[in-house]
Amino acid sequence: MTKKILKKNVEEQMEGDFPAELGVALSALGDVLTAQWWEQNGVFLDKAERDVRNEPLASVGNMNIKIDTGYGKTFVLSPANEDEPSVVIPVGMSDKVTTATRPNDWIMSFLLACIQEMAQDDYITVSRIMDAINHHIDVATEVKDDKKRIVQTKLPAVKNAGMISGFLSSMKRTFTSRCRGSSRINLKMDLVNTTTNVSKPLDFNEVVVPKLQPTTIIREGKAPVKDVVKDVVKIKPDIDVDVMLSRRVLESQIKASIEGESTIGMIRKSMVQFGVDEAVWRPRLDAMVKSGNVQTNGLDRRAKRYIVESKEVKV
Repeated sequence: MTKKILKKNVEEQMEGDFPAELGVALSALGDVLTAQWWEQNGVFLDKAERDVRNEPLASVGNMNIKIDTGYGKTFVLSPANEDEPSVVIPVGMSDKVTTATRPNDWIMSFLLACIQEMAQDDYITVSRIMDAINHHIDVATEVKDDKKRIVQTKLPAVKNAGMISGFLSSMKRTFTSRCRGSSRINLKMDLVNTTTNVSKPLDFNEVVVPKLQPTTIIREGKAPVKDVVKDVVKIKPDIDVDVMLSRRVLESQIKASIEGESTIGMIRKSMVQFGVDEAVWRPRLDAMVKSGNVQTNGLDRRAKRYIVESKEVKV
């Protein structure tokens, strides 16, 4: 059930394409962490011991795991149903009965070889038997949703099925093994903007620019002279030229991040290289779409694509 919830969360919250490495990397990390935790804390019990214990190996109530994707977004995992544990890990089994893999290819080869020898090396008899088997398999084969499968119920019944079933069962080999318990999870995912110290969002209400002002410098053996030094001051946006310059730089970065027909995810990944927070460039992108500087394919959500007719941007 949780996987259905997480799938719905991803579809609703992660617009466009997201980095390919996220799923692979997080899955690999999860496998390693699970195996390591079991190595250090795992307990394997037989049925009687499990009945006496009558409780899971671990039960986690509320949880709040945050995973910074590195692309301006953070995954936040929390209980889907707050009245139930987030994760329940049962004890392992030390008495699991496992059936060994049966060598079906060898069995078929041996049976056909026996038939051939009983027929005094008559290949025609073996060929007829195989033609009949392949015919019934073809009849029972169907293709659905680009997947091919053999429908067992479409195969004809075998004569003396009870006796034949006994022969087949006699070839089974079982052994006792250990296995970990199947964990139960109760999770949902929320995607939030990441606040990092890597880059500071541009503030168009307060632009930092250098101001030139003269000062008097005394040099030894020489008369005082006037020199010019830089004094960095903050000015308010009444100087429209500086605000416009900063805005045009941002627009240039946005256009440079759009290659062909780009999804919002592709743009987000590219804008990370410029060190500009999404809270700054996303509103500017929307404004550029409204003004016609950036076009779209007219679709919504994940199907939406952003387009720039020309890559030549002059600042």
